[in-house]
Amino acid sequence: MKTPKKMPASERRQAITTQNININYTHKYLTKKGISLSELQAHANACIKIQGSILYRELINLVGEHQGFERIWPDGTKKVTYRGRVKGSFTPFGFSWRDRLTLQGSLIVCAGLADGYRIHTATGLPVACGVGENNLKSIADPLFTWFGRSHIVVAADNDAPGIRAAKATGRRWIVPGEVSHVA
Repeated sequence: MKTPKKMPASERRQAITTQNININYTHKYLTKKGISLSELQAHANACIKIQGSILYRELINLVGEHQGFERIWPDGTKKVTYRGRVKGSFTPFGFSWRDRLTLQGSLIVCAGLADGYRIHTATGLPVACGVGENNLKSIADPLFTWFGRSHIVVAADNDAPGIRAAKATGRRWIVPGEVSHVA
């Protein structure tokens, strides 16, 4: 019976280093936002992964169909994958499209991965996290129809474009540090 050859020390070190990088690697964007990849993945009901140096977050539509990925580079640059659909697509935190008949209470719609995660973990409420504030209406309207037992609330950035986008949805809206508004 042959005994297996031992891997040379240099190859063992390389294997261990590669293994540790894959296990402990954190993305600069997530580090800057103070979010761990494992926590982000635990709260999202869509695929969130790091491939190479790029963070990917899956975008789905109202019935759970894959619409593409938003890619986030370490410097914060964001782009949607080729043929990815942004309008009406989102990353769900704390709910699934299958919850149509059972979801009650508030359902938050926002733009931005970190914002969606933070809102969900701070409130425990379900959050539909879109790409770009100009897409808030294209997410809020179908969610209002699909999740009829829920109250759709739009969370926008506290700046002129954010408030303008929130008002354009025609839904109740909030901004950080302010009282909620009815459009």
